[in-house]
Amino acid sequence: MIESRKIRNDSKKQYKLENYIDDMTAFGWQVSITKEKHSKINENYYLLIRDTEVINYNQYKSLEEEYEEIIRGVIPYAPVKSFLAILLLLLGIVPGIIYLVSRAKKQGEIEKHNNECYSKMREIVTKARSIK
Repeated sequence: MIESRKIRNDSKKQYKLENYIDDMTAFGWQVSITKEKHSKINENYYLLIRDTEVINYNQYKSLEEEYEEIIRGVIPYAPVKSFLAILLLLLGIVPGIIYLVSRAKKQGEIEKHNNECYSKMREIVTKARSIK
């Protein structure tokens, strides 16, 4: 039996789509690009196809589920709102500095968390590639 998935070109924004597609090949997916027309707009999709009767299908599936769980934990980071920072600095230096310092601290925490997630994802992909 054949299993398939369609991924729109703009999905997975928090993790680069090219990296995601490359990682999916480690879980036994074969990738092709397809175009569909929706109300005068052509959209590109990645079509992932996998045979469910391969020997190690269950291992691939469980590793892929772990991978997807981790990727859902990646936190997107919103950049500093420059207008708000300038306004706070104009109103008083202290509020502006507090805002910038708190945003920098939060960005550091998010980067640390995301790097841990990316590291775990790399480990899972390495395990999946070694199954073959």
